[in-house]
Amino acid sequence: MTPDLIIRPAKIADIPRIETLHFIAVEAHRRREEGFNHLPSIEGFSAAIRSPDGARRVAVAERRGQFAGYVAWTILGSYFKGRSLVLGDLSVLPQHRGHGIGGHLLAAALSQAPRRTSHAIASVWPNNVAARDILRRTGFEPFEIPGAPIGYRKRL
Repeated sequence: MTPDLIIRPAKIADIPRIETLHFIAVEAHRRREEGFNHLPSIEGFSAAIRSPDGARRVAVAERRGQFAGYVAWTILGSYFKGRSLVLGDLSVLPQHRGHGIGGHLLAAALSQAPRRTSHAIASVWPNNVAARDILRRTGFEPFEIPGAPIGYRKRL
């Protein structure tokens, strides 16, 4: 990580910036992805920032003291049968892209996987080339899931 980049747990004060960036990303998906008709779905993660529940988590990136992006994930499963870290969202503001922030956010989420977490999972729309590249570079492999998104999985 570079000295001008900080990754930290999200705070309540971050919620408006996270929600705004999420809406920007959803609109970009609508323009770019054929068949994309999802509604913004950040409410669960905003609620987890307000009242942490242990399963849903959000971290933000600050570059040179400014909000640059966020990553949201959920831990599913049980201690005895193994857990999965499911990436719910990862987004970086356009003016901060190209500085490795997405990779640092992804690494931060993966580093928070509790003991006995067997793998991480993400789903990405086909034309989201940047997200697909980050996942492949960090050891995720594609797998088939129903519908238009492409599934990615990594053993932890």
